[in-house]
Amino acid sequence: MATLKAASALSVCLNVFLLITVLRQTFPYLEIVPRSSTIVRTEFKSVIRTADEALYVMYGEGNLTLADDDPRLLDYIRSMMSRQGPGGRRLSAKSSKVHFSQVGGSEFVDGLLRQRRNGFFVECGAFVGEHYSDTLFFEKERNWSGILIEGNPAYHRQILTKNRRALTLRGCLGSTRRPAFVKFQLAGMGSGISTLNKHTRRKTPVPETDVQCFPLNSIMAAIGVRHIDFMVLDVEGAELAVLQTIDWTRLSIDVFNIEYSGDDRPGKLAKLRRFFNETGRYIEVARLPLRAAENRFQDVVFMRA
Repeated sequence: MATLKAASALSVCLNVFLLITVLRQTFPYLEIVPRSSTIVRTEFKSVIRTADEALYVMYGEGNLTLADDDPRLLDYIRSMMSRQGPGGRRLSAKSSKVHFSQVGGSEFVDGLLRQRRNGFFVECGAFVGEHYSDTLFFEKERNWSGILIEGNPAYHRQILTKNRRALTLRGCLGSTRRPAFVKFQLAGMGSGISTLNKHTRRKTPVPETDVQCFPLNSIMAAIGVRHIDFMVLDVEGAELAVLQTIDWTRLSIDVFNIEYSGDDRPGKLAKLRRFFNETGRYIEVARLPLRAAENRFQDVVFMRA
């Protein structure tokens, strides 16, 4: 009888051990903390351990300053991303549609890169992820992957419904080399960071929301990317500020497609040309749409020399 009881107790112990092992493997973010012989409490392991860390990685504030590739910051950025779910893309356009760009960007860049396959793209100001997309062609037809960045919550939601084969981040590219929590104007296709938005002088009040911004280098470090084949920057006035944050020693980018339409097009274009000229890395190869009148150009394309 004593032997039977001992065997039974041993069986119970083994079952509890196996259950704990399975829980740890299935839910690595849960820590099983025994408090007594009869009570087990679970604690969530946060990627951010202290209030000071949270203050910095979320708002870029406080006495603590982290490197833009600090593991705590990168963990937090990754926690805000999503990836493609099962079932493939769910687009509204007919499957026969090839190009989606507004002014011919994907078609032009495809020729520029000689139909390059298996590349990586970044599209900031990704809108709804399909209509006017400069990157969807490369994902569908050239087997590329990439990341879509959109600060407008309504548009970010629509991107998720498309289930594209790309990472998605609801946020924006920062204008400094540290995280920031900024006011973001919700102005349809003219949405953007309020303090930099080219449409700020509207007479009618525009609703705003709060959006987190991160430096491009931090986002790329979070996903382990050091080379971008094609980058689309459509950020309604923040283009130059975003470009000035890039650490070129840690990231290479082959082609930029930058939207610069709006007020003072000549002035904006001159600033972009000066910036890329000073890098010593890029040449201007086109303005889009091709063969447009001078006051009708919307995008400029720079390619690494």
